[in-house]
Amino acid sequence: MLTVTTAASSTRLTTLTTLKSELDLTSNGEDTYLANQIDAVSALVCTYLGVPSAADGSRTLGRETLVETIRLDRRSYGLPSRLYAHVSGLSIIVLSRRPVVSIASVIEDGDVVDPANYEVNGATGIVQRLDSDLPRDWWASKTVITYTAGWLLPGDAGRNLPFEIEDAVIKLIKAERFARKRDPALRAEDVSGIGRQEYQIGGALGGAAIPPDIAAQLDQYRNVTTG
Repeated sequence: MLTVTTAASSTRLTTLTTLKSELDLTSNGEDTYLANQIDAVSALVCTYLGVPSAADGSRTLGRETLVETIRLDRRSYGLPSRLYAHVSGLSIIVLSRRPVVSIASVIEDGDVVDPANYEVNGATGIVQRLDSDLPRDWWASKTVITYTAGWLLPGDAGRNLPFEIEDAVIKLIKAERFARKRDPALRAEDVSGIGRQEYQIGGALGGAAIPPDIAAQLDQYRNVTTG
């Protein structure tokens, strides 16, 4: 289970000011439409990147403080309790939100784990349990980790969201804005005199799919679970 204790100040992956600058817009006539598109496309990108939802249904790439509970179901082994200690646990824990900025606490079955007895890879979210500075499995039935993860988004002081992600959002919004000004089913038109036209079902995003060129610049940030 994943619970947000301190929510991100914003979930938007670009700002209205930046988007209007990219579109060469100086009037406010499209502000509501563009703001809605920023929200919609930011959510679409989170979906594509595989950002897990918290218990309240929210998800964002923005920086948040979270509490994640990991349970190891001993009953699945069908063993008596006296043998639990001999059953292998989890080799690693992969936290749901990334990048991990810091870990505030790790609690195993009610006991606080000394920070010297685990290490975290912030980029991958992998937390490795240690014993005398050597890797070992996580054996607790219930592990609760409080941590801070995510990027500072455009508009935040010190923003560090990768520019490839913001650029992808802007490109997708540009495509949607252009699509609403033409026949949304028209995919291609040959103007050489042949008169060929090609149509597709769906808008510029093809029914919420990410175009291949934009997907390529996002793929390196996909939330792939390991281990």
